Amino acid sequence: MARSLLLRGVLAVVVFGVAACGEVGPTDGDDDDGSSGPIDSAVAQRAGTSLAASAESGARAYNVGTSAAFLCDSVTSLGDSDSDGVPDFAAVEHEACSKMTPWGQGLVTGNEAITDNQPMVAVVDYSLAQSLEIAIGSSGEHVSFNATQTASQNGALFAIDEATDIIHTGSDKNGAFTNEEELVWSKSYEPASAWMPGDAAVAGTYSVDGVYQITFDQAGAILVVEAVVATEVPLQLDPSCSTLVVAGTISAIVGDGSSAQILEVTWTGCNASGTELLDAP
Repeated sequence: MARSLLLRGVLAVVVFGVAACGEVGPTDGDDDDGSSGPIDSAVAQRAGTSLAASAESGARAYNVGTSAAFLCDSVTSLGDSDSDGVPDFAAVEHEACSKMTPWGQGLVTGNEAITDNQPMVAVVDYSLAQSLEIAIGSSGEHVSFNATQTASQNGALFAIDEATDIIHTGSDKNGAFTNEEELVWSKSYEPASAWMPGDAAVAGTYSVDGVYQITFDQAGAILVVEAVVATEVPLQLDPSCSTLVVAGTISAIVGDGSSAQILEVTWTGCNASGTELLDAP
C-alpha cells in the first residue's frame, strides 16, 4: 500500500489535477490588464468546467487502487514502523517517464515524497509533496505541477488540506497560451463502507471548500477568475464512474459586495456537470 499511496499522483491521474486548460481561454473583448471584472456566461462556463474537473480530480486522492511503479521510476522507502500502510518516509524520482496525464500522454520528470507524521502510531496523518514537469507530446506543450497536502482522519471522515499550483503552456488555434490554476482548499471524504488510504474508493460523500483562482493568458489577453468555493450539496462518489462524482453541487463566489457573482456547478450523473451563473443575493 505504501508504494501505491506515493505513486498515485501521476499513475492514477495527477491527484490534485485540473482540466487541460489549453482549451479554455479568455473570450474576445476581455481586458488585458489582468482583471476580469464581472464575468459573462461564456467565461462562467469555462471557469465552471475547469472547477468541476479540479473537484473530480481531487476526488482521485481517495481512489488509489493498484498503482505500480514504472521501470523509469526510482523508489526509495524507509519502511512502515506502525504498519498503517503509510511509509515512515518514501520518495519517487520520475526520470522522463512516459505516462498518461490529464493533459495527455507526456514525459514526466520530478519527484514525490510522502512522510508519516506519526510513524509510531497507526493513524492517518501524513504529508505529501509533489514537484513535476510534464512535456506533452511533441508540440512544445508543457505543464509545471507543484503541490502539497496533509491528510488526517476524524472518525469516519478523511480530510486532506492541499495547496496546488499548475502552469500550463502551449499553443492552439488562437495562439500561444499560458494558463495558471491555483488551489488552496480542504477536501473531506466520508466512505459509506470500510475504507483506508491506499484502497480503491468506495461509495460515499465528498466535499471541497477553499479558494480557487485561474488565470487565462492567450496571445496577451489576460483574464483572472478568483473565487471562494464551498460545497452546497455533498458530492456523491460512485466508484463505477470514471470521474467518481455523480451528484451534488459546489458554488464559487466571484467578486464581492454588490458586484459578487456565483457560479454553481451541479452534477447530474457520471461525467455530467453543468454551470449556472447567478448574481449574489
